Amino acid sequence: MKSVLQQLYDGEIAPRELYTKRLKAYQQLLHENGTYIENFQEELSKINPDLGDRFMDILERHWQEAPWEYTQLFLDSFCLGARIMLEICEKEFGEE
Repeated sequence: MKSVLQQLYDGEIAPRELYTKRLKAYQQLLHENGTYIENFQEELSKINPDLGDRFMDILERHWQEAPWEYTQLFLDSFCLGARIMLEICEKEFGEE
């Protein structure tokens, strides 16, 4: 059997996906925001088609940043967890 860390590395455990799928309010918010964005893009396109396209380009660039943020958040959280475990082990086993 694979270790938890190996499963995590291989993508068999994906905490972010587990939580976002379970949170109905989050799913609803994503749906509402998607509808809002589509409506706004349509309004911009009616005023000026180039504005609608530019708005979507700006959003696409913004969305491309998200995986970097999630990656850094995961790494920082994992390191914090590891530091906590080291501190616990040091207190528990370091004095022997």
